[in-house]
Amino acid sequence: MSPDERTEALRQLWTEGDYASIGERFAPAAQRSSTMRLAGRRVLDAGTGTGNAALAAARAGAQVSAFDLTPALLAQARQRAKDAGVRVEFREADLLAIPWPDASFDDVLSVFAAFLADDPARALAELVRVCRPGGRVATTAWSERSIFFRMMQVVNAHDADVAPLRDPSPFADRGQLTALA
Repeated sequence: MSPDERTEALRQLWTEGDYASIGERFAPAAQRSSTMRLAGRRVLDAGTGTGNAALAAARAGAQVSAFDLTPALLAQARQRAKDAGVRVEFREADLLAIPWPDASFDDVLSVFAAFLADDPARALAELVRVCRPGGRVATTAWSERSIFFRMMQVVNAHDADVAPLRDPSPFADRGQLTALA
């Protein structure tokens, strides 16, 4: 599959269905990320989806930029930011090629996004690249014991058209994440 075909397949995947209702269930994890003392800091929300982490960071007083691969999700995120009265710079972009210069952000967040990337090591390298030295990169992932992982195992067993399930543990375990970096 060419890079353009990959990008289009991923956009289609995240456009189908009602991701917004699923994203609402992930909002508490994004809100926890905003407890990191973000006021006055430059923050990037990588793989923002409908904007949960971006909005939480903006409400916490951060200067926020966010991106996602899926235009439909970005449209929802922009509307949510407008409705919430917060300012967030949204862009369409890929986790494997983040379009900001090195060391652009104090904090880089990826709530349930980076671990799903086609190339998790490259995604992590991109997150680290755009974070300033001494800054913070925070990611979330579900573990093999989570209901989400078990649900995907069932889906994979019954639908050959679904992308194969990858082990989320490199992002779900701090030691493995450090080794991946």
